Amino acid sequence: MSERVTYEKKLCMSELHITHAVYESKHHCDGGLGADSSRIVLCVRGTADIRGNGINMNAHSGELFYIPEGARYDIIWSGTPEIEYYIFHIFSRKYDTENIERYEMQMISGIDGEYAHGVFSEVLELMENGSRIGKVKAIGIYYSFFAEVLPLLHAQTPKRCHTAVLAALDYIEAHFAEDTSAKELANIACVSESRLYHLFREELDTTPVAYRNDLRIRHAAAALRLGEDSIDQISVSCGFHSAAYFREMFKRSTGFSPAKYRQIAK
Repeated sequence: MSERVTYEKKLCMSELHITHAVYESKHHCDGGLGADSSRIVLCVRGTADIRGNGINMNAHSGELFYIPEGARYDIIWSGTPEIEYYIFHIFSRKYDTENIERYEMQMISGIDGEYAHGVFSEVLELMENGSRIGKVKAIGIYYSFFAEVLPLLHAQTPKRCHTAVLAALDYIEAHFAEDTSAKELANIACVSESRLYHLFREELDTTPVAYRNDLRIRHAAAALRLGEDSIDQISVSCGFHSAAYFREMFKRSTGFSPAKYRQIAK
């Protein structure tokens, strides 16, 4: 009698990147255009103020947090005298081919900080080694680590936004530099002004004007990082009619002046 048993499990990660960063005093991570990968972040030194998707979190030394692919976020890092962190960037559409759950941005509780530091450090060392065998070992260590992290992530059912909110968001994102009035936006969304305001507060914890201003700042930050236009030119192109007001709003949002932000980003 002969017997043959085959089990199949497709790998669900196409790429793994690791980042180790050390900065002095303060640093800003701008994910306003959406994370291109899922991320597990370990705060080694300093504090991270994380904002995005209607969520505000704070991470301290030894703590981990998770950012899903596509999430828009800002992180203000601060520390004395230095900031240090690691990031696993995971390029994958879902974690498990049998599991379609998605995970929102969140803190990760239940993983010892020193143990996590050892994992990140070992993976980084193997990646830096550059050998094919070393990189295979690094991927294996990551998968073992993630097997411990995955049960700790809280799956959340994605919100289904009201059709009026979706219509308003689509219009704002396509015309963020225009001064569309609340009345015009409500007409586009086919609801009253008060109803649209209430829906934004209820579903996004913001207002249409605040959302548009935040979007303008995100586009301005991208222009400062990637382009060569002057700060005044960026101010106008992003819908700020006063360069002074733009500078004030940008610093309030990011903690940096536009000039300082560009200097750091470059």
